[in-house]
Amino acid sequence: MNHLRSIIFFAAIALTIVACQSVGDTDDREPELPVVRHRDDIEALFPAYDTSPESLRVRVVGEYRQLDVRKRQTPPPVYQGHVIIDLEGGGGVILYPTWHPAAIRSPQEIERYEGQQVVFVGTLVPVVPPPPDFPHAASLVVPGLIEVETMAIAD
Repeated sequence: MNHLRSIIFFAAIALTIVACQSVGDTDDREPELPVVRHRDDIEALFPAYDTSPESLRVRVVGEYRQLDVRKRQTPPPVYQGHVIIDLEGGGGVILYPTWHPAAIRSPQEIERYEGQQVVFVGTLVPVVPPPPDFPHAASLVVPGLIEVETMAIAD
């Protein structure tokens, strides 16, 4: 009788291991991310463009450049570390809302990427949000990445 219990016990363990392995055999590859190269790509991803509270994880491809975010932009431009990814055909995607601490990019990053074609992976919103402590404050009405996961020079 003990022999039968041992066989049943080991059979149950073997079945559990097989079941766990088959669950682990699922495809772990990341799904293909939407690519944003043009302003039309953003409009296609967010049909209710100006009012959509949604965000999507995307890959943004464009030219990295500094952005003068002053309200009165009298020449010459004054750069404070804010960056935009210029898209084909005009428009762009700002890196973080201007009030966010991560919006001020490091001088090393700016030196490395300025004027380069880049690829950023992150969370895109159709319009960057205003500061949380001043929800009715005036802010840029542009699409933006509110989280940046990776950045690289485009191939």
